[in-house]
Amino acid sequence: MSNNDDVSTEVPGAVLSRRSMLFRLGVGGAVVAGLPTLLAACGDSGSSGSSSSTLRIGLTSEMDSLNPFVQQSAAAVIATHMLYPTLLRLEGDDFTVEPDLADDYEVSADGTSITFRLKTKAAWSDGKPVTARDAAFTINTLVQHSGSAAALLAQYVVGITGAEAPDDRTLVVRYSEPIANALGLLTRVVILPEHVWTEPASGDGAGLKTVAYDEGTVCGGQFVLTKYTPKEIVLLKAHADWYGEKQSISTLGFVTYGAPDAMIKALEASEIDAVALLSPSTVGGSLERLADRGLRTQQAPGFVMNNLYFNVNPKKTQHRELLDPQVRRALSMGIDRARIVEVVLFGMGEVAGSLVYPAMGAWHDDSVVPDAFDIAAANEILDGLGLARGSDGVRTAGAEKMSYKVNLASGLAGGDRILQIISDGWKQLGVEVKPNTLDAAAMIDAISAPDGKYLTNDIAVWGFLPASPDPSAVLDHFITDSIGGFNNCHYSDPDFDRAYVEQNATLDVDERRSLVYDMQNRFFEARAMLALVYVNALAASGPKLTGYQMSGFGPFNAVSRDQVTQLRLA
Repeated sequence: MSNNDDVSTEVPGAVLSRRSMLFRLGVGGAVVAGLPTLLAACGDSGSSGSSSSTLRIGLTSEMDSLNPFVQQSAAAVIATHMLYPTLLRLEGDDFTVEPDLADDYEVSADGTSITFRLKTKAAWSDGKPVTARDAAFTINTLVQHSGSAAALLAQYVVGITGAEAPDDRTLVVRYSEPIANALGLLTRVVILPEHVWTEPASGDGAGLKTVAYDEGTVCGGQFVLTKYTPKEIVLLKAHADWYGEKQSISTLGFVTYGAPDAMIKALEASEIDAVALLSPSTVGGSLERLADRGLRTQQAPGFVMNNLYFNVNPKKTQHRELLDPQVRRALSMGIDRARIVEVVLFGMGEVAGSLVYPAMGAWHDDSVVPDAFDIAAANEILDGLGLARGSDGVRTAGAEKMSYKVNLASGLAGGDRILQIISDGWKQLGVEVKPNTLDAAAMIDAISAPDGKYLTNDIAVWGFLPASPDPSAVLDHFITDSIGGFNNCHYSDPDFDRAYVEQNATLDVDERRSLVYDMQNRFFEARAMLALVYVNALAASGPKLTGYQMSGFGPFNAVSRDQVTQLRLA
């Protein structure tokens, strides 16, 4: 991202470091001076459906690296998925698995192997054919180095024991046990050219992280790289030997802006054609202004969720009253979530209860509803626990005042206003908030301080965007094996862990849904994390762009191919 500053999704047996996070919420970068001019010189954005159409996309998060083994920004992940093939893709409003490099596939009766037949017409940008051996090499490399150099991508090969290519068109992927979302996970694996990556993958695989990108990089996806300056310029052109549906876009450029306002002004001035993903809190009431200028805006139930995390490590050294679920429940009742939706999101979102998003469809249990905003009832709980108010109105717990440093991610859109609403509510409970705004790296360190022991942090406010629409993409954040990774609460529940493993291996959809519902309810009752609001995905484009495919991940994302193949510039 970046919807994010950084992200990681954890899987059993492949715990990622705190630095291995893949999607957090929006970090701005400096606008790249002259890039709109550079893009204009590369193609004619006014030629309807012509082979010289140039699409210019605005971002508010910089691309840190195109190397999939080290990249942390979602914008970079999007570009990388345009540069490489994937076996499968997710398309449509319901994120249906569709063939990509694969022509077809067959899952074995016992669910422990998947056989793919690949397209015959696929070539790398250096002219060499794309074969099943490239796919087997990529998957085996991720499995082999899942605990080290490939840790960032380990979540996508969970359960895989290995892959083999009996011939150039046939790929067999084998699993230790059935994995319910195996096909969805494979949509996230970009296939790399074996003849280029064999040497970096040798030994301990450390070389995987050092592969540099430039206009000579061998690619095999929809586009190839023509210009790249890390964190500044990313310019792509259509791959002549692309195996899929041809798109009318011949040149694709990403422009990074330091602030959403600057990006919107560039869109209004036709310096860019579209924006990748907006936060409602940054555009607010300006949607009507955009419409008045002839710009098109679209919304969809989104995959961004803003949250409050309690540190529930039983070994924490301060404010141990926060280990009491009743205290956490009272604090939850002191948060006016509806006001956050109204004031911060301008109505473009909804109050949140479950950690599984409504955008995930039937996986979301809508019986999990957030605690009602009820100051009187919350005060009654705290009074009943003997947490008396001092002369200054702030309650005490033992020798400590209930005055908390709340770590706030600077990249969280509207974060200051969210924290102010929380503070206003908690003040009525006799609880004091002391904001501590930090950048992504500092947040990661503060949450797990000191040295990954989770002893001194009390409360953090941040958000995340999952890597896929499958519920495992959020459930696995809070298994015990994710402590040290994306488990910002230090939440550990053996029953939750067992249910996670079971649902992941349950192929019957109804049975799996029942397990997922149980997990949602169990996690909600613990209140280790308070889901605050679900944020709508919001996009904007100029009047010349048609064929926009909006989804909860935004119109430009790393899960769909149609986002580009259906676009037209009038």
